[in-house]
This record gives sequence, C-alpha cells and structure tokens, in this order.
Amino acid sequence: MDASGNEEQPTMDPSENEEQPSLGFEDVKVHVPRHGSFSVSDIEAMTFNTVDEAESFYAAYSVAVGFGIRKSGKGESNGLIRRREWVCNKEGTRKATKSLEQGESSRYARRETRTLCGAKLRIGYSEATKVYLVKAFIPQHNHMLATSNQIPFIRTNRHVGEESLALTNTITRVSIRPCHAYEYMVEQSGGYRRVGFTVKDLYNKIDQQRRTAPFESDSEGTFCYGDVLIFDSTYKTNVYNMPLVLFVGTNNHRGSIVFGAALLSDKTVETYTWLLRKFLDSMNGKMPKAVITDGDEAMCTAIRTVMPEARHRLCIWHIGQNANGHLKSAEKLKAFNSAKTHLEDLEKQASYVFTHDMFKWIFKEIMKEARITLKQGTECHEDGSRVYKVSVYKRPNFEQTVTYYPRKETESAADPIMVCSCGMFEYRGVPCHHMFSVMKNENIFHLHKSLIVKRWSRDARSVCEISYPDKEMPQEAVQVSRYGALTADCNRLCFYASKTQEGYNMLKMEIDKLAAIMEGLASDQEKVQGTATPTKKGSIVRDHVPSKTKDREKSDKKNEPSRRTVTCGYCKGGGHNIQTCPVRKEHEKAEAELGSDDTPSVAASTKRVVHYRNCK
Repeated sequence: MDASGNEEQPTMDPSENEEQPSLGFEDVKVHVPRHGSFSVSDIEAMTFNTVDEAESFYAAYSVAVGFGIRKSGKGESNGLIRRREWVCNKEGTRKATKSLEQGESSRYARRETRTLCGAKLRIGYSEATKVYLVKAFIPQHNHMLATSNQIPFIRTNRHVGEESLALTNTITRVSIRPCHAYEYMVEQSGGYRRVGFTVKDLYNKIDQQRRTAPFESDSEGTFCYGDVLIFDSTYKTNVYNMPLVLFVGTNNHRGSIVFGAALLSDKTVETYTWLLRKFLDSMNGKMPKAVITDGDEAMCTAIRTVMPEARHRLCIWHIGQNANGHLKSAEKLKAFNSAKTHLEDLEKQASYVFTHDMFKWIFKEIMKEARITLKQGTECHEDGSRVYKVSVYKRPNFEQTVTYYPRKETESAADPIMVCSCGMFEYRGVPCHHMFSVMKNENIFHLHKSLIVKRWSRDARSVCEISYPDKEMPQEAVQVSRYGALTADCNRLCFYASKTQEGYNMLKMEIDKLAAIMEGLASDQEKVQGTATPTKKGSIVRDHVPSKTKDREKSDKKNEPSRRTVTCGYCKGGGHNIQTCPVRKEHEKAEAELGSDDTPSVAASTKRVVHYRNCK
C-alpha cells in the first residue's frame, strides 16, 4: 500500500490492460514484483542458480500476469535436477477416471477447468556454467486471465503460513471457531485479498494438522462403522517389497476411514487367515456384514474361514477392469458399459452447460426418469405436435401430459419445444423427469436450446457485468487499511521473534525506538492538518439520523391558526370557551358574595349546560 492508501497492484508497460500479455508478448514488458520489468526476450535470456529461484520467479510472474502455475515434469540424475518444467494450471485435460464417463460414480464430477493451455517455462542445467538456463518459454494463453481482484484467490497464490496457523490454534483454545478467527485475520490484514488464503484453506490446514496425530482408538471406529469392510492389498509397492494390506471402511459422512494396516511376508491363505483373526481380536470381535475385495483367491478362502457370516463382494472397479480385459468384442463392451449408465449424453451436456449446483438438480431428475412409464401411444396433432401421457411406476393415478413440438425452432425458453403439465420448467427453469422420458422415447441426445435457461448456466454472469467507477478513498478508510496491513506484518514479526530470547530482546528494543518516532510523526501531522476529519462531506457512510415519523412530518398544531372561531357556550362571545369565560367568573363571584341557598347556583347551571352540549 502506498502513501495515498491505494493498493499496489502489478502493472504492465506500456499498456494498463490486464489482458495485454496474451496479445502482444514480444513488445510488452511485464512488471514482476521484487524482480523488475521483463519482456519475452529478457526471460528467455535469464539464468538461475537453483530450481527454487526459477520457481519463485515464475510464481511472481504468474501473479503479475494473472494465472496459476503447477509443476509438470522433471529430469534427475545422480541426485541433481537436470530439467524442470512449470505449466499453466489450465494446461492439459482432466483424467478420464474423474469424468462422467465412469457411470456408476457416487460423487458428482467437478466442473471442467482445464483448456489445453500451452503456456509454460522449462529450464535446463548447464554443465559448463553450472547454472540453469531457460530452454523454453511460452507466454501465450488460450483463456481469460484473472483480474487484479481474482489473482489473490488463485490456488497457487494461497498459502496458510505458520504464524496464521499458530494464531488460529491459540484462538480456538478459547472456544472461538476457526471461521471467526479467519474473519479476525481478514480485518487485521486489511481485506480478503491481503490475508493470503481462504477460510476453506484454513480448515484444510487444520485438518491436515489433526491427521498427523495418532488415532486414540481404532476399535471404537470399527464398532460404529465396521459393518462394511474393504480388504485390499498392494503387491510390493513399498521400499520393503512386501505386500501392504489395508482395512478400510466408511463413516457416517461417506468418508473413508482406515481401521488398520499390515505388512505381510507373502500373500498365502495361511497369512491372510492369521491377519484376519488378529484384526478381529484387535477390534473387539466386531464381525463385518460385508467384505469387499479385488477377487484374490487366497483372500476369498481366508474370508470364508474366519468370517463365514460376512457376504463377500467384488469391487466395481475390478469388475470394470475384468470386463475390459475379457470382453474382446467392441459391441459387447459397449453394451456392458451402457448397462451402467443412464442417459449419458444428456448428463454430460448438462454438466458442461449448467452450474454445478443446478447440475445436481438435473441429475436427480434424470434418475427419477427410470420410474416413468408411458400410459398409451403417442397422439399426433395437425400442427405436428406429439402428446405423451406418462405416469409413475406403481402410481398410475399421477398422470402428466407432455407435448413435444418437433418442428418448432425457437431461440428462448419463453416458447419451449417441449411443455409438461407439471409446470416444473416454468417455475424452476429445469427440465422435469417427464420431459427426459419423452427425450428418451424420441431419441433426443442433447438438450434443446429452449430448455436451457441462461439464468442457471455458466454464462449467466456475461449478462450482468457491472462497472464500478474509481473513487478517491477517504482519509479514515486509508487509516484503517494502513492499520490492518501493519498489524498483519507485526503478527508475523512477533511470531518469529518469540521463538528465541535474542529475537525477543532485539524486537522489544526496536519497538520502543520506533514507537517514539511514530508518536512524533503523528503529533507533527496533527499540528499541520488539525483534527483528522474528512474534508468532503458525505464521503464516509455514517448512521442515519432517525426520523420521528415514517411518513410526512407532523405539523405543530399549537402554532397553527385555528380553522374556526371558538364561541363561548355561556355568554355566546368569541375568542374563549366556557371554562375561561370572564362573564361566568364574575357571576360566580357575585353569587358567592350573596350566599343565596334557595336559588340554584350559576355553576350548577353551567355544568348542566356543558353536559347537555356534550351529549348533543
């Protein structure tokens, strides 16, 4: 942050456009913080003493341009790294095992983020100069670069430091949640962009710290979640060249939990039998209801011997591997894979078009389609439409009508190509399972554009881009931002100084000196500028002045002129009433002086007159 309170962002010369590095790379110089300004030719001619130095430079370069990096490959010999390469985080494609092509996956596939980007930096070790030279540098990207507001949230730019973790551990000991500790660090740092990580990163760091602690009691976990046991072994994949056997289960959050592990000398029936018995002894004799293995014969025999009541099942992944290995015919293999999926093309298109949360909703509707049945044949009308009547399996009374217009060409969802009587698409914007049943019957493999509401698509943000004008930051906000940034730096400084007595004494002495200097500067500044109040009225948002009424202001009735002349009910005069009538007072005074008891008093008659007028 500079003296004016504005955040220092990476700049690019000669243009200020953030996307400029993806256009004219040869002539543009990128300003890399703590390194300087570099063009493409300058980077190609650079040398590095270590691999870490090259990685630090490329990470700073990625922050300046607006993308993330990750390690790609390396070449090593005799303990020395000869070659190292870093690529853009959007390089390549997702592995096939993580896509929707798996079919029977219990988890939803994450959104696709890779775009086959070719940007990279590769260095190689030179025997002659004993340094690392730049062998290849490609600055071009095939995707939109991150803006200055998005750069701090790129995965490679987020890191939970030791001082932040130590502060969180201290705060959580007094029953304060980590999310509230994160908000405290955000306020101290001066904003979410300056804290250096997200609240999810903090929770992941805490979980990683907890996982390093040993389990208190594995038998308790087995007693609660040991009804299904996965019994698997890896063959000589460790430094001891011994089979590693894992006992894994699933907890109530559908997460994997490790009950135990063992290194065996061989994979025989006797060894597996001994291992299963020892496992049951350590788990208080808890017998699982089902055991899943990879189909090893020795495991099957040991399970039948030690756990005769448990059901033995094969892993679905191994079933798929066996199918690929034994079904030589392409048609048979395709038929086997199709038996595991349901409307695969529609699912895949929906995962690419809709957002992740909306895709979950559509996925549920596709799964519900399996219970839909057609009640009668298709009705064809003169306008070319086809009417389907569908119902739910075992619930024939719940009938819905779907009208399909195959000849209609429409550009918006206001005139859809398919209409269902349930009205789900009209009030939710998502195709219902009745529509998917008609799509399956009509052999429609892709969602029509009229059935895709842009509000739920990934391109929804393109229609609501808002430009915010640049405004001068008020002085009070600048002071708060400076205070937060300095506090974050001081926390880090105090964390490392507290580790040694020498560091503590040195920092304590320097703080006293700096405090005296800062107090003098602040005093001089107050004498020059006076009180620290904003110069522009209204630049700071403050509490509003509460109004006495919600609607229009009430007028002061005391100061308003009377709408009519007040007439006295006793003397019929104007300007006063019967209570303040001077004539009545004179009569009462005279009557009191006479002291007459026979004649009724004027006051009594006055009261009767008043009572009569009130009743009238």
